[in-house]
Amino acid sequence: MRVWVDIENAPQAWFFRPLLPALRARGAEVLVTARDYGEAVGLLAAAGEAFDVVGATAGASRLARGASVIGRALVLARFARGRHIDVAASHGVRPHLAAAALLRIPCVTGYDYEHASKLLVHRLACEVLVPRVVRDHLCAIGADVRKLSGYDGLKEELYLHQFEPDDSIYASLDLDPRVPIITVRPPSFHAHYANDEGNRLFFDVLQALRARHAQLVVTARDAAQRRVVREICRGDERVRVPDQPVDGLNLIWHSDVVISGGGTMAREAALLGAPAISIFRGALGAVDAHLADTGRLRRIASAAELNGVGTTVSRMERLRPAPRTDLIDFVVDRILSHA
Repeated sequence: MRVWVDIENAPQAWFFRPLLPALRARGAEVLVTARDYGEAVGLLAAAGEAFDVVGATAGASRLARGASVIGRALVLARFARGRHIDVAASHGVRPHLAAAALLRIPCVTGYDYEHASKLLVHRLACEVLVPRVVRDHLCAIGADVRKLSGYDGLKEELYLHQFEPDDSIYASLDLDPRVPIITVRPPSFHAHYANDEGNRLFFDVLQALRARHAQLVVTARDAAQRRVVREICRGDERVRVPDQPVDGLNLIWHSDVVISGGGTMAREAALLGAPAISIFRGALGAVDAHLADTGRLRRIASAAELNGVGTTVSRMERLRPAPRTDLIDFVVDRILSHA
């Protein structure tokens, strides 16, 4: 049985990290393709995975992103043609869905943010896996959920138990553990949810944090973001902008506060028990609403709201979530059921 997995960004690399060996353990041969964007390639390489790089960063405009979907779909189809693939799997990768459809390969996919356009996802996938809170929300508003299968928990729970806390992160990032550490994840400048309001809030928050007695680690998504942040923070020795992918879970574990302009890092922090703040300015998704309602995630709309966020060194003894082998088995079962 041959399974084709495609990965476009870092959250997807983490999502599939426990699934790839689980698929192989069930007797599947797994082919992996990845877009050369952000930290995805570095994370796959660090995990020792063999993969083929197909595609790179799209432009920021809607037209450029649309052209990128079409172009990458054609290149992916050329890659997969003649390889006798039985089933494809991704997490909402539209070019991969289109390529699989062109080759008549059944494709299982997923998502956990319901507000992005899902036309291709629902039309081309044979099954769509979503957290149960998302499925329940879509049912409540009368959406078509015939292809949706809900799972208990969040996608981050697939892999959170795998990391090992390591104090060497202090030395690797030149951090002083006696001084508060604030991790900041910028919003993507190119994703479907990118907007000027979210970008402005990120820059306002960055400037406000620099006035505090704290060390800042800005986990920029790509080289362009690194250049922008370094230019703004030039000469400020308290700001770290790593060149290479950082062990994000370990950084979260050792941070006093985590502020994220995207979804995944905010959810990881919330599930690991770290103070988590979202500066995401797109439409509120069901997952983040659930975390906010249960007190594990705080959303802010202006830098002034940071005044109530403490930065004293008070890192709690955090507990890693228990292994979700049931969730891993569920996802693997659903993928292989379509082969």
